[in-house]
Amino acid sequence: MSRLIGICGPSGSGKSTICEYFSIRGISHLSMDSFFKTKEQNKTGDWDNPNALNLGEFIDTLGSIKYKKTDYIFIPEYDRKNKTRTGTKLFRITPDVLVEGFLLFNTIYHSLDKKIFLDLPKEIQKERRRKRYESLGMEFDENYFENVVYPAFEQYILPYKRYAEYVIDASKDFDLVVKKVADIINESKS
Repeated sequence: MSRLIGICGPSGSGKSTICEYFSIRGISHLSMDSFFKTKEQNKTGDWDNPNALNLGEFIDTLGSIKYKKTDYIFIPEYDRKNKTRTGTKLFRITPDVLVEGFLLFNTIYHSLDKKIFLDLPKEIQKERRRKRYESLGMEFDENYFENVVYPAFEQYILPYKRYAEYVIDASKDFDLVVKKVADIINESKS
């Protein structure tokens, strides 16, 4: 059985970056973003609430991972810029699996063996999101951030912070944050 270590937090808190760091070191990383609905399925254009996700598919995938029915499964590949699925990719199931998503604790916190919340002030959230969008060649919409993203954080993410066993200040130096996450991963092995 694999241990599911959940990493939740607001937009820009470093969830994906931290998980990618550990992924290249042999720990599998499942992103909730892979389970977004396509733009055809999500007619509202609001990508910051639980209805924007294919939750049933995500939950089924977590079950397959947690109970390790096989060493590999296929998971969806999602193109954030075009809001479409581009196919599937092979996912290797490791003894520890990092599961990350901004709505993680809102939806499946009870399935996680460890729960980490990356805390980040609003202004840093906004600046990091701006940089991410620019790096993807996308236009950052400050109104969308102020009127959708941040209110969604307050409604769908912040109230569930209480389920976290560990809260890490994600505004700190990346190496420090990574060390804290590594300590938690290693602790979960005992």
